[in-house]
Amino acid sequence: MPIEHARISTAAMSEVRAAFKVYCQAVAISDLSFSSQAHYVDLANNFVRWLEFEFEPGSRKAPYVRKKVDKALPQQSETGA
Repeated sequence: MPIEHARISTAAMSEVRAAFKVYCQAVAISDLSFSSQAHYVDLANNFVRWLEFEFEPGSRKAPYVRKKVDKALPQQSETGA
C-alpha cells in the first residue's frame, strides 16, 4: 500500500500551493500591519502543511522551553500562620 503524502490528490495539492503563493502576495500588498500579515500567512501555511501531513493542530514547530525558577517557592510556616 503506497504511503500518502497529502490528504488530497497531487493535482489538487499543486493547485493549493499555487493559490497559497497568490494569497501570500495579496496579503503582502494589503493594508494590514506587518504582524497581521505574518499571522494571516502563518495560519494559511499551517493549513497547507496540514494537508501534507506536516502539521497537527495544537503542535508547535519548536516548543517553548519552560524557564527554570531560580528561587525556591516560599515555604508555608510550620505554625500555619
